[in-house]
Parts: sequence; C-alpha cells; structure tokens
Amino acid sequence: MKIQKSIELLIISFMCLSINCSGNEFYDIKIEEGVTVVTNHLLDVSKSVDINLTFVNQIGGDNEDDPNYLLFRPADVIVDNDDNVLILDAGNQRIQKYDSELKYIETIGRAGQGPLEFTAPAGFDITDDGKIFVADFPSGKVHIIDPDMTYSSFPWSKPLTFIKTLSNGNLLMGEQPMPQKILTGEDQPQVVIRTQEGTFVSGIGKRETHSDMNTNYFVNFTKVIIDKDDNIYICYQWQNKIEKYSKDGTLLMKFYQSFDFSTEIVEPLIPLITNNIGIDSKNRVWIGTATSEYRLDPGKRSTTKIPELFYQFNIYSEEGILIGNQTIDIDFTNFIVKEDNLFLIDMESMSVYKYKIVG
Repeated sequence: MKIQKSIELLIISFMCLSINCSGNEFYDIKIEEGVTVVTNHLLDVSKSVDINLTFVNQIGGDNEDDPNYLLFRPADVIVDNDDNVLILDAGNQRIQKYDSELKYIETIGRAGQGPLEFTAPAGFDITDDGKIFVADFPSGKVHIIDPDMTYSSFPWSKPLTFIKTLSNGNLLMGEQPMPQKILTGEDQPQVVIRTQEGTFVSGIGKRETHSDMNTNYFVNFTKVIIDKDDNIYICYQWQNKIEKYSKDGTLLMKFYQSFDFSTEIVEPLIPLITNNIGIDSKNRVWIGTATSEYRLDPGKRSTTKIPELFYQFNIYSEEGILIGNQTIDIDFTNFIVKEDNLFLIDMESMSVYKYKIVG
C-alpha cells in the first residue's frame, strides 16, 4: 500500500511538472496534503473532445398507452451483460426490462412488502454474474434478485438513497444524511462500503457541517459512480465539488468548476449545481451541470420550478480537467451513463431516452 501511494505521488508530481501547477487560463492544479486539487476555469477549445449523441429510442411519454412502456418516476437505469436495459420504475414499484432497442421483455417485482415487492426503490445495480441489488428508501431494505429470480434481502436501519456494486462483490451504499447528527458533530461518512450480507467494511467521505439543520440535509446530497478500476467518484449536488477516491477509500483528487454565477452557500439559500455523474467507456467523467443560478431555501421547500433546459453536460478527463461541453434539447432531470450509452430521464413527461455516445 505504501509503495502504491508513493507511485501515485510520483505520478502526481510528474503531472504538476508537465501541466504547470501554477496554473493557466484554463485550469489550476495544486497538491494539498497529498491530494490533487483541480480548478477548471475555461474549456480549452483547441483540445476539446468531439462527441456526438445519436438517438436510439424513447420509453414513456404523454402519448404512451401500453402499460409495459408507461413509467412513473423512473429513478435509475442499468445495462446487463446482454445489453438489455433495466429501468427502476420507482413510482410503479417495479423493474422494467427491455432489449437494447428498448423493446419490452419482462417486469420484475411489484408494490408491497413481501418477497420481490418494493415500497419506494431509490436505486439499483447489477453484478457481472447478473445479480440485482435494489435499495428501498424508506425501509432501508436491500433486495437481492438472482438471475433465476431467487429472492433474498437484508434489512438496514437507515433509509437508503442508492446502491452500487464493486468488482470484489462489496456494495457501495448511500445512507440518508441525518441533519441532527451532522449538527452535533457525529461522524457520518458520505457513503459506506458493506458486504453483500450487510456487514460494514468502511466509510468514505465526510459530510459538510452548517449551522442550519435544513441546510445540512441538502448540501450533503450526493451522487456516486464507480469507474472500471473501482475508483469512486462522489458528486455533491448542492456544492461545487467532485471527489475521487480509490477503492480502499483514499482521497485521490478533488475537482471544481468556475461558473459565471455564484456557487457559494449563503444560508439559508443553497445553489443547485449538478444532477448526476457518469463515466463512459473511455473513463471520461460526465457531469450534468447547471447553466444558470438556481437557489433553494431548504426551510421553505421552495416550489419554484427549475428553468427549462437547465442542465448541460460538462465532460472531464479522469485527471479532472474539463475537456468538453455537450448540450441537448431535452429538459432532463437525471441521467445515467453506461459504457457508450447515455440515458436521459425526464420527470415531467415520465420518459427515458437512450442515446449512443459517439466520439
């Protein structure tokens, strides 16, 4: 482990010599306590990547009347080893399975509290051998579905916000932040790693503390993705910050983005910065990023509608440097990247759109 860390620091030092740690007009790179910190200012258009999105198909929408294609509050998307697409249809408490062209195959699960029944599923993932794990938000239950539909589960004491699978079989889980405990200084990691039986392995990340309990609740909302090397990226939706951790929980990098509007948290108003994070087949990091300023008063639970076409994609190298921007004429509220596939979720029309990433 010490040798690996020394090698990482040597690589970082070489990067600093090669990329200019003192910074340039496009980005600054510095080392803080052994952690690489990248602040992006502008896209270097001369070095930007050329990416095109090719539309494949759509599921859901106002004109759909086939119940197998009607979605209600779709929450997540995964792709299995046969390129089948599974959509976590959270509002209908089920999983909808489609082929690669989004033709219906089958429905898994239903509403309820028994075997293969969900209450409010928040996220799911699939292992290389086809085992599906579903995080049920209010109950804290983790549902386990084998390829032959054999079912098992284990309970957990906290509401779960997402679940991801690591290559070694362990689970990366998001537990809903408890604002009161953050306020009292009780240590709560941003994400936890557990075995498939629920045994605690380690915690990753640290929750930010503010004086207002409602602010604590929102600013610690995160989205998480795992790359092909099991590095873990934590995206803070209400903070201008992305963190990259090794699979053993070592913080490797932080990266930030400069905007033409303020991203400072000025209680009680907090800014919505991102909606999700994804990694494509070339290990490029996709962030759904705000195009204008939008702030929420957590105590009032403002119902102000987010502006149309609020998000664009900022695309970063695995070193945290901005290498591209991508806009799309769909008012998406969430997205998922799986290899060369981009899935957009539009909560207003209850639709999921599939695109191929080309470039």
